[in-house]
Amino acid sequence: MNRFAPLLLLGALACGDSSPSTPLDGSVRVDIEETRPGAPPIGPATECVVRTWSEPARAQDHRAVCSAIDYASLPPASGPHFSVWADFATYGDEVPWGYLVHSLEHGAIFLGYDCPEGCPEVLDAFAAVIEAHGDDPLCATHPSADARFIVAPVSGLDAPVVALAWEYAYTATCVDDASLSAFVEDHYGLAPEDLCNPGAAVTEGDWCP
Repeated sequence: MNRFAPLLLLGALACGDSSPSTPLDGSVRVDIEETRPGAPPIGPATECVVRTWSEPARAQDHRAVCSAIDYASLPPASGPHFSVWADFATYGDEVPWGYLVHSLEHGAIFLGYDCPEGCPEVLDAFAAVIEAHGDDPLCATHPSADARFIVAPVSGLDAPVVALAWEYAYTATCVDDASLSAFVEDHYGLAPEDLCNPGAAVTEGDWCP
């Protein structure tokens, strides 16, 4: 049975110092690749463009939960992060990057979508990728997740489709099943901390009120 679904339990979180942090230095994107698979673009894009890159970790220290972290690259695929990670689940609201980057450090894949007008085809593609990947043996004792995937909306990016793994990123202006599946299978579970332990989960309200 696929238990990858929104968690019903609201995680209790304590927010830490909100003072600005020291930003990371410079651009961190390397090995940038761009392809045009030919899939139908998601408006307002007029062309299907898939971009991938690597973001070598220059730091991976823990910061206070809900403190400000200035990432040099958005979306971030590595770097400082909150001391608590986001649980592996589907969320209806945005999850702060500090939680997500910590989840990536645990080998998770983040699947994000930025579609103000709605894009059910993106969510269908994410569901298919998760189903095709199958269960993760490390999640056998996790109470609600079969694998280390997080699905949530994002905003302020230049593409409606985003996939992140520790030190690797993928964006697309379309749904290209082949490249998305390849990214997931190439990078799932490859991170400094190979864990499937429950994290924080906020299914209603703000992560950092």
